Amino acid sequence: MRICIDIRLLARRVFWGIPAYSYFLVDEFLNSVTARDNFTLFYNAFKKAPLPDSWKKSADIVEKSWPNRLLDLSLKVFGEPRLDRFIEADAYFSPHFNNMSLNNQAKRVITIHDLSFMHHPDFFSPRQKFWHWLQNYKRQIKEAGRLIAVSDFTKSDLINYFSLAPEKVARIYSGINPLYKKLPENNSEILKFKKTKRLNDPFIFYLGLLESRKNIGILIDAFNLLKQNAKFKSFKLILAGGFGWGSDKIFSLAKNSRFAKDIKFLGPVSMMDSLYLYNLAEIFVYPSFFEGFGFPPLEAQSCGVPVIASNRASLPEILGNSALLIEPWKTGELVSAVENIVLNPGVKKKFIALGFKNIKRFDWKKTAQETLSILHATSA
Repeated sequence: MRICIDIRLLARRVFWGIPAYSYFLVDEFLNSVTARDNFTLFYNAFKKAPLPDSWKKSADIVEKSWPNRLLDLSLKVFGEPRLDRFIEADAYFSPHFNNMSLNNQAKRVITIHDLSFMHHPDFFSPRQKFWHWLQNYKRQIKEAGRLIAVSDFTKSDLINYFSLAPEKVARIYSGINPLYKKLPENNSEILKFKKTKRLNDPFIFYLGLLESRKNIGILIDAFNLLKQNAKFKSFKLILAGGFGWGSDKIFSLAKNSRFAKDIKFLGPVSMMDSLYLYNLAEIFVYPSFFEGFGFPPLEAQSCGVPVIASNRASLPEILGNSALLIEPWKTGELVSAVENIVLNPGVKKKFIALGFKNIKRFDWKKTAQETLSILHATSA
């Protein structure tokens, strides 16, 4: 079978969120899952990061250097260029709803990660809203042959918002980056990182975009209350990740905190640095208002870190009883949850064990096999 995969998302060489989904799924397709399918990768951007050498040996790469913003506009207005004019395939796979024009849309499978932009448009910048408009997402969802949702929550959202037949949407969980694992405390690289970053004190950790949707304000408010407890006197709050829409308010909250010197922003971090940070953290907190899946809590669990997360959107489904779930608006709940885990070794040990059990549900090989099944059925 001939399968074309749109990998435009990988041009910036980002390994978080949806780009990470695209990378690890394609890598599994090309290196592990099947030898009977022929893959073509559509790779377009004015500037592109290099692809892995192993991919070049396992797939045909069709590279273009069109500016993607102009491509999106042309697809929105003219429906051109049609991808099947220069890539002939039995099925076309989009790991995200980047606009794509085909003569036969029924041959296309799209993964939808969440509909947060419909639930909470206020969480997105004007530029992001313009991008969503350019994508013609309503038309794409209606015309696609099949859709993949990364959680039952997102599947239900798609069916309800767009009046879709349930059989059109397949729920397929994502996997977890195999890099993330529990490392020995005496690991030389961790000790070197700890010294370089001056992470000698225990810390509460958050990793993800610093944006309104992630609800980081409640984490700073909870930290302010926790610091009034003598048992948390030495604790720090470490926030890692890129700066998104609404990050200025987050910086302002931190700056005005009585404990501003104990709040540290690391900005974007490498995968290796994130591995060390997870392993060094006392606890991982993810109070997001809305997630279609949620990679960071699972990455933290893979590294043996107890997790607190909000009880909204897909997070109860993805985490179940393996994490303490809180109302994302209730600071007191978050404070109590942190105290419960950090100050009770038995509770902490329990949630670490439950986390290790939970992550066994998410595997890229299984994700790839189930996704290929959908692609094969679409082309039949």
